[in-house]
Amino acid sequence: MEFSDLLRAQKILAFLLLVSLAKAAEAQTSDQWELDRQMVIAHFGDSVPRLTHPPLLVAIAANGDTYVAMTETYEVVVYDSAGVERARFGRFGTGPGAFRMLAGMGWVGDTLWIADPQLETISLFDRAGRLLTTRRLLSFRAPEGEFVTGSPLAVLGDGSVVAAARAQPRAIAEDGLNQVPVLRLYPGGAMDTVWVRDVRHTVLVLGTTRIRRYTGQPVSDAPIILARPNGAQLVVVDRRDSTTNRETRLRVSWLSASGDTLRIREYPMASPPLPPRLADSLLSWAVDVAMADPAVFASRAEAIAQVGDSLFLPSYLPSVTGALIGSQGAIWLRRPSTAPDSVLWTVLTSEGAVVRTVVAPAKLTLLAVADSVAWGVEPDPPQGTILARYRLVPSGLRPPTF
Repeated sequence: MEFSDLLRAQKILAFLLLVSLAKAAEAQTSDQWELDRQMVIAHFGDSVPRLTHPPLLVAIAANGDTYVAMTETYEVVVYDSAGVERARFGRFGTGPGAFRMLAGMGWVGDTLWIADPQLETISLFDRAGRLLTTRRLLSFRAPEGEFVTGSPLAVLGDGSVVAAARAQPRAIAEDGLNQVPVLRLYPGGAMDTVWVRDVRHTVLVLGTTRIRRYTGQPVSDAPIILARPNGAQLVVVDRRDSTTNRETRLRVSWLSASGDTLRIREYPMASPPLPPRLADSLLSWAVDVAMADPAVFASRAEAIAQVGDSLFLPSYLPSVTGALIGSQGAIWLRRPSTAPDSVLWTVLTSEGAVVRTVVAPAKLTLLAVADSVAWGVEPDPPQGTILARYRLVPSGLRPPTF
């Protein structure tokens, strides 16, 4: 199917489905829960085991084992459900089982896949960490070079790969590229367009007409694409309307790996206004980044004028600032923070029902979730940073810490 044809089909299908959307989400209620630290899996710092940098990727096996891909050592460390290190594999290099970049990790049945865009490979391991095979990473480059396939979202049992295209910043900022595809690439060279992603408000221009620099927008309302760790489904969280209206509806779409729309749900979610102080801080940050290269701007006033035109400062913050999906399909939606020390997550079932609201510490970065368990990293002075597993408990019932 051609890119433009798929786009038209998506619009028609979305309209027909939205006409018949169930309004049950409005009547759904959710209980408030908290995250209780259940177990520290590893420390990052001077403790044992010595892990010097927080993990880039975390994958949870069906038996509860935690697979942690390390960014500095290019290793994958496996911890069992009791937090005991069970295996360690991988290394920096170019040979079998070696990596130059860890940029994607997930499951195909009981097989762990790890993507390395620099080596253009996908390595497959059994649960003990033994290398099974290495495949060429399927990729695609648009004829004009405006986008290429990014890191895989999912690897399927037939060897195909689902990947969101990564647009060139220049094409978005200068050439008016607003949409890029999510592709399913097959071993024989065929491909299908699974979804079309809006990439407006994703690139910040730091420069003049003489010298151009690009970075990501600090605030973006671009749709979030999620893939279940086993590749069975894709989920699109569309939050674009939330930055222009305080009272809006968040749209969540469930897709098959082939791009078939399984269901669409809408959820009323209020968006807080962008505080003027935050807007000033974002502009100051962007100008500082631009001024770091003295060759770009002659003065700070010039930088403020140029960067201010490119900086995306919406009237309202996006209603969702991040999202995670578990192996069983539970979806965690991170709401914009309105408190200095906590954030709220709205949790949906695999069918789209709102089941709970989770209060989490603002310092906690969640990396993986399940229906009632989460994994994340948080600072733990004076030890540095910890990787821990957390369980959900009703608010007010979290055991005291002694």
